[in-house]
Amino acid sequence: MTAREFFCAARDAVQRITTYDQRLEAKRELAVMKARREGPSGRGGVTDPSKRIDDLIDLELESERELIADQQLALRASRVLEGYANVDERGATVLRMRYLRLMPWAKIVEEENLPYDILRTAESVAFDRIDSEGIASIESGNLNMTGAE
Repeated sequence: MTAREFFCAARDAVQRITTYDQRLEAKRELAVMKARREGPSGRGGVTDPSKRIDDLIDLELESERELIADQQLALRASRVLEGYANVDERGATVLRMRYLRLMPWAKIVEEENLPYDILRTAESVAFDRIDSEGIASIESGNLNMTGAE
């Protein structure tokens, strides 16, 4: 997985985290509609309320597992950026704003008070450096730094 793919996955995870409650409620509503649709279709029909409750519990457990996985990915991305900030503070800041704080480029340009081209270059350089060092190396703080850096 490249650095760009990793941070895009982290961005997607942060987006899911921020919309978790709404998505869970939508899933619950869908499950209720499905239960009603699959319920008795005439007089004397029988439904199993405990199955519907079990289905809702399963849905909530799966949603919680997904939330935990998303939180772990977002935390890992944050640790990688903490390690990378030791080498390139601007690049780490740009990646954090774009991929973990979900900021659009226009807002990043405004907040950093730098031209878009410079910020995009900082992003590309950061991805290249993270790819060359390895995500795990940067996360653990094992960076290859030469005297020229």
